[in-house]
Amino acid sequence: MPGGARAARPALRGGAEPADPYVVLRAVDRRRPRSDLVEELAKRLTQHELSAVRSAFPTPYVDPLIRTWSALGVRLAVTTNNSPEAASSYLASRGLLECFAPHIYGRTQDLRLLKPDPHCLHRALRAMGADPRASLMIGDTPTDFQAAEQAGVRFLGYARNERKARLLWEAGARHLVSSLEPVLMRLRSRGVGR
Repeated sequence: MPGGARAARPALRGGAEPADPYVVLRAVDRRRPRSDLVEELAKRLTQHELSAVRSAFPTPYVDPLIRTWSALGVRLAVTTNNSPEAASSYLASRGLLECFAPHIYGRTQDLRLLKPDPHCLHRALRAMGADPRASLMIGDTPTDFQAAEQAGVRFLGYARNERKARLLWEAGARHLVSSLEPVLMRLRSRGVGR
């Protein structure tokens, strides 16, 4: 989700790194596909995501970047492992929903289609009639990169710290930024003469 609105992460015992909720959800789904347990976990995850919207801070420069792209006539879509309701709620809270709607593609009931599967990217590309080779995905996780690569979409990694940069680099992403400011500045400089 833009701006780092993330679901609360379940903690592991022993003080280990919190578990990725999507990894947990997929693991349970592999063991008990389409079970009541999976349905309940997905429902709770959506509730946590919606709750996280209220306290989410936007990634610096992302709001003006989205507004600038939109003003230049670029079609935008959200492709996320979050629930589409949470993504829409977050965008509405930032006054950005109109920049994306109706192109918000999130978690479905088929959890095998979470990124790194490119399903949500394919849905967005088809709905917008977009050429994958002329499209760009900005993401902050290795699964974002892997989905973009499988979909044939160019990828720009946003790494807010060294750990995120290392994970993206190890996954194969070679175009990384630690701030969206230079992206915004370049976009504004290219849009001035239009």
